[in-house]
Amino acid sequence: MGIDLSQLPLPQVSPSGVQVLDILSTQDPDFKKLGMIISKDPTLASSIIKYANSPLYHRHSRISNVQTALGLLGLKNIRSAVVMAIMRSHTKNQNKIDELIWEHSQVISILCRLIAKVCAPKLAEDMQLIGLIHDIGMLVLNQYDGKKYQKLVYAARLSAGQTNTSEKADIGEKADIGEKANDSQNLDLLEEQAFGFSHDAVTIRICEHFRFVEQVGLVISGYHSPSDSIEALLSSDGNLTDVENMVCILSLAHHFESQIEGSVHCFMSTNPIEFDQAVALLHLDETLVSQIIKSYPQ
Repeated sequence: MGIDLSQLPLPQVSPSGVQVLDILSTQDPDFKKLGMIISKDPTLASSIIKYANSPLYHRHSRISNVQTALGLLGLKNIRSAVVMAIMRSHTKNQNKIDELIWEHSQVISILCRLIAKVCAPKLAEDMQLIGLIHDIGMLVLNQYDGKKYQKLVYAARLSAGQTNTSEKADIGEKADIGEKANDSQNLDLLEEQAFGFSHDAVTIRICEHFRFVEQVGLVISGYHSPSDSIEALLSSDGNLTDVENMVCILSLAHHFESQIEGSVHCFMSTNPIEFDQAVALLHLDETLVSQIIKSYPQ
């Protein structure tokens, strides 16, 4: 039975989180005031510092204070870090699925930035943000009904041949749905059957909740867009809009994920743009593709 998307509980923003998002929404944010507010909130402060020390920034020395972290991150990435802190507080009772979602999101974020730096440098920061948040709707669905969601993830992985004996043992009786899985059951399609909508719809609602620009929602919805929209994209004259470029980058990042040693690559969602198509649309050649993969921080 489906549920009403508007009634799905979303992460609650703390008073300091609201202040930070309000400052970030102004034309000329006050970094000093921003740092003072974040420093007084242990959750936000630790998240900002952790994000600044992540593999995204290739830091050789560790950052240990908020103000330095803010200077490194920039406005868009500060918003990302704040949203991640809020999402982590929303998922206090984390399970294996939550951990996999976080790991997957970080890998895709890094790959999106690396791809964009090669083919669309002006979009690199935006793509880093989109890669990080594109699947946060999964976290909300997993918190809403963890047992059901674990079944769906297992079913999607089973149909793709990605499960193992220990994982089945961990899930136990909840794996029954997976045993009946048909071939090529993508997670977003299973979500629609179980809830009446996919995690993309939840992610877009969260983006509106946190006041992200409309472009972010357009890219996330375009990534799993209907086949006729993809056909229009593939038949274009090569002059893609920013949103179309970003959809292609997000798609290619998911294709690249399977080539990253130790990556999760466990969420089998619909990716209607084939690897070769994405490479062609982004005007990449074999040398550039190899360069992107090799530049991924191990």
